[in-house]
Amino acid sequence: MARVGVDALNVQNHTAQLVEAQRALVEELRRDDQRVKRAELEIRQRNDEIEKKMLRLDRLNKKYEQLVSKMEDADTGPLEAIIKNLVRETKIGREDNTAKQKQWLNTQTALVHAASEAQELSDRNQERKSKTSVLEQKQLRLQHELHEMQRELRDLSNGIASLHADTGRLNDLIARQGSRHDDLLNSNHALELEFASELRELEATSVSMETRAATLRQEKQELLGRVVEVERQLMLWEKKIQLEKETSCS
Repeated sequence: MARVGVDALNVQNHTAQLVEAQRALVEELRRDDQRVKRAELEIRQRNDEIEKKMLRLDRLNKKYEQLVSKMEDADTGPLEAIIKNLVRETKIGREDNTAKQKQWLNTQTALVHAASEAQELSDRNQERKSKTSVLEQKQLRLQHELHEMQRELRDLSNGIASLHADTGRLNDLIARQGSRHDDLLNSNHALELEFASELRELEATSVSMETRAATLRQEKQELLGRVVEVERQLMLWEKKIQLEKETSCS
């Protein structure tokens, strides 16, 4: 019984650890969400810059075409250099924007994965709490049944002692009352039959109580087995959380 109490307490401790791990994961989700928002803002800013440069490039191209059509012999070198520079900057901006978008997608994927992990952890935590409650109720019921069984066994022992005392007093009465030997023998026989019947009933009750005690012991062993399994699952889950953290850090 004490072992069941200790195991239930261990389950409660592991549940508290799961709650703390869930809190840390929620905080990590919040930070990831902030990173996603910053990435989205930066992508929008990059797109705005690219759009502005494209507009400027279009204007310069039009101006360049006009100059070429009007001044075939004019020196268009500086304008071409500006256009080439804008093209290069636009290309770099697009490449950087593409990289930012990939980073944003990766962050979004990690965020979805972390959210799924957080929900799974919350479900596991609720399941552990439910199992802890069931174990505590089971422990209380076993304690109550054990106390009842001990009380019934004490009553049974007192009844058997009382019967033995009655039998002893009857034998003393037979020894003192020789003149009523036959009557007392018949009475004694009847009483012995009655006592024997009562003893058989008490013995049957005792066997039933022993059977019940064995059943309770079996239930206790099954309960201990479930507690060990719950503890094993908690340890596996803690290892999984630690591995996820290490993977995230790397």
